[in-house]
Parts: sequence; C-alpha cells; structure tokens
Amino acid sequence: MLLHGLRAEEVCRLNVEDYGNGELLIKEAKWDSKGEVPLTKLGIQDLDAYLDWRRAQEVELLPDSPLFVSCSNRSQGKRLTYWGIRHVMDDLAEKTGIDLHSHRGRHTFATNLIVKYELDPTLAMELTRHRDVRSFRRYTNRKNKIAAKRAFLKAAERLN
Repeated sequence: MLLHGLRAEEVCRLNVEDYGNGELLIKEAKWDSKGEVPLTKLGIQDLDAYLDWRRAQEVELLPDSPLFVSCSNRSQGKRLTYWGIRHVMDDLAEKTGIDLHSHRGRHTFATNLIVKYELDPTLAMELTRHRDVRSFRRYTNRKNKIAAKRAFLKAAERLN
C-alpha cells in the first residue's frame, strides 16, 4: 500500500471497511488530506489475498477491524503501528542492501505519476493528496529535468 502513495500513518489507521471497489478510503490524514486511493490490479490482488489469509486466521473480520495487523510475537493480531512498518522496512533494507523507508514508496508513487505516466501535476497532487504545491514541486522538477534532456538530445539529433 505504501507504493500507492499512502503515508505509513494512513496505512496504520485503515480499517477493513475502508477497502472496497478497488480503492482505499483515507478518513484521517496529515493536513486533512482525506480522500480515495485507487489501487493497481496488483495492489487489489495482493490486498485481497492478504484479507483471505486473515479470514482463515480469524473468526470474523468486522468492518471496524484493523485492515493491517502485526505478526510480531509481542503484538500479534493487534493493529499494525508505525513502528511495525518501520521494523519491516528496516529488515527489508538490511536484507536487500537498499536504503528503504516507508515514505520512499510515497515518493516513488508520486515520481511515477509525473515522470513515467506523464500525469498532469494537478491530477497527481490529487492522487497523492498533497495540499501544498511547494512540497509537490520536487516531482515536477524531476519531470522538467527529463523533458529538458530529451529536448536537447532531440535537437542535437541524438534522439528520434
């Protein structure tokens, strides 16, 4: 879910009822940036598989049940916390050698919207629920650098 632009805090606050029709409903977020988060096909498949696994583990998933729960020995079955996400990310970073943190998924999502999918920045801001153009500028700056490089290479007849 972090690769869909969610903040770790938002992931922790999600309940089962916040997932439906291929999207997540963010009811409480930083700077009041509530909204719907559409999921990719893979995101839907993964979340559905996770919920199937949860249903096999628990008697019943109630609408107000946490969407994500901890699997650690100390807090197994309880709501996943920011520190739980942090621990998973640190463990992945150690195993892969990649500098990972929970917010990196949000950055990757926003960068892909602007650079890879060439989405209009206003629409990308809506999907990431950014409220301040200044904080979103880092993603449009990246797009502008790539566009400038392409324009130069084309003008220099190095790019078709």
